[in-house]
Amino acid sequence: MGTGAARLSRSRDLGACSVPAPFFTLPADSRSDQAVSRTFPAGRVALICGAIALLSAASVATGLAIKATLIGATIAAFALMMRTDRRAAAPLLPSDAFSLRSGTGAGLWMILLMSAGYSPLAIYAPLFLQRLHGVSPLGAGYMVALASLAWTTAALSVASLSEEWPPRLIIMGPSAMGAGLAGVGVLMAPGPVAALILPIVLIGAGIGAAWAFVLQRVMSGAKCGEENIAAASAATVQQAGIALGAAIAGLIANASGLDNGLDRGSVLRASLWVPLALVAAPLAACAIGVRLNLMVPRSPEQELTAARLTRSRRPRSGAGFRRRLPTFATIRSPGAPAAPSALSAAGVCGGRSADRDGRPG
Repeated sequence: MGTGAARLSRSRDLGACSVPAPFFTLPADSRSDQAVSRTFPAGRVALICGAIALLSAASVATGLAIKATLIGATIAAFALMMRTDRRAAAPLLPSDAFSLRSGTGAGLWMILLMSAGYSPLAIYAPLFLQRLHGVSPLGAGYMVALASLAWTTAALSVASLSEEWPPRLIIMGPSAMGAGLAGVGVLMAPGPVAALILPIVLIGAGIGAAWAFVLQRVMSGAKCGEENIAAASAATVQQAGIALGAAIAGLIANASGLDNGLDRGSVLRASLWVPLALVAAPLAACAIGVRLNLMVPRSPEQELTAARLTRSRRPRSGAGFRRRLPTFATIRSPGAPAAPSALSAAGVCGGRSADRDGRPG
């Protein structure tokens, strides 16, 4: 009994001593502390929402001067958001976002433009089908759903293609979207409804065939330490493109006469000009895709050299980085030879597996 009590007493003492042990043995992670203290980027999100709201207001505004003012304010709000985001401690977008000189920036442009060209189909095509051809709401919904089905089918079909296909699909995908939008615009009014199936499928198949490879270029072209930001920015830019496309489509539809009522003449004009005007978005994405394919990705050795040069320009962080390198070399089994090249690749961003401080991600 006494022995059991002594063991219980010793276990309590060990437990009491082990509670504060992590605070003395584990180094503090300043980056984690800073990440917890970061606040929600309400100002930048408000600027994005404000830009879309201003463009939507321009679609219902009367007078050319007011419309021009609202469109100019939209561009200014977006530019201010980009400027503020690049100076923020926790940016929403990569530092080279929307720069045509980098793979990440060009890829984000393609995501924005393809999303803007795709979104109006789901908004206005059901209205046009019901008003011009008497299609039931359920039937119009199924017609539009063909684009989503084609998107999924195309994405699954191209996933296992060989390496020479991605550059081609980055250009062919937006081109198919542009052809599909033009076909919807030309065939929507005269019909028949069955003739619209192919253009709608082309819109979905085009974005589905190129989407995964554009995302790959966005993430593979990210700067050292911005891999996570680049991956997360794709969804942000996609949603912004959908909202932007809807606002532009509304502006064109109201200019065609839909703001005065759903009479047949207004619907006929809108069914032509809404898809045709948005053909410019995938065609611009196609041109940027050509630019993206001309960019030669850097090899791992070039990334390794660039990362070393970047570290050498920052004495404090570079010194700490060099002091931590031996810790990687000592983590190996006894008697095993060190592998300098593998350890160096693990310590820098050449293999896209390290963070800003040189620690493996």
